[in-house]
Amino acid sequence: MRGAAYRQHGGRPGVQLWRFNVGFYNLFLALGLIAGFVALHLGQETVGRTLIAYLSSM
Repeated sequence: MRGAAYRQHGGRPGVQLWRFNVGFYNLFLALGLIAGFVALHLGQETVGRTLIAYLSSM
């Protein structure tokens, strides 16, 4: 499937750069959510709930 998506856009460098950027954006969102759940589990309720609520709304 990765090859089909790449060929569909002709392998343009702009599309590759955009996909790379979106991948890192999603990675950092996921890491922030994980940090929120860890903070919540460790008893930091305000921090955990704030991270989870903020990042879930994006």
